Amino acid sequence: MTRCITGPLIMEPLPPPYEPYRSGFETCCHDARMLWDAMTPGEALTPPAPGRWSPAQCLAHLNAAARPLVPALEARIFKAQRYGPYGAPPFRYGWLGRLFIASVDPESSVAIPAPPSFRPPPEPDPQAVLDTFCDYQRRLSVCVARSQGLDWARVRVASPALPVLYLGIGAWFEATLNHERRHLQQARQARGAAPNVA
Repeated sequence: MTRCITGPLIMEPLPPPYEPYRSGFETCCHDARMLWDAMTPGEALTPPAPGRWSPAQCLAHLNAAARPLVPALEARIFKAQRYGPYGAPPFRYGWLGRLFIASVDPESSVAIPAPPSFRPPPEPDPQAVLDTFCDYQRRLSVCVARSQGLDWARVRVASPALPVLYLGIGAWFEATLNHERRHLQQARQARGAAPNVA
């Protein structure tokens, strides 16, 4: 059975090499809540144009990506806490890890189609997707805290979308933050471009 790592979203700051990741996930939840507070439910469900994602769909996509990944990270970290490998930063993720991180950067011009299992439903419940998103941010923050002392490059997890692809947990943390920031930016842009809806 997969072990779920639990803990509060807001935690004490971690040492400098780890804190940007912990606080990054916390900030993603905060930014999503701020965006949701500025919208009506109708606005959250309104895409900026046909074939584009609404703000709620952007978050639903992130939740779909996190759903298999977060439990896999939790289980691998739990095992590595006992058996290793252990290590200290800085970590090197190799060319494939760096390429993956760069491909989901908010500033990247590369648009990678979402796998079918990660595509959002047409009209997800706005409040439910926000609550789920922030719960994943809490769990990811705890993963960062619990993985201090582990080798972030050698403790690896398979990609849920491409099981033959194994990346270090540090690469997953960095890529997940990039991916979330990219789609939060998309959600803000979708809200600004959508027609006025009550």
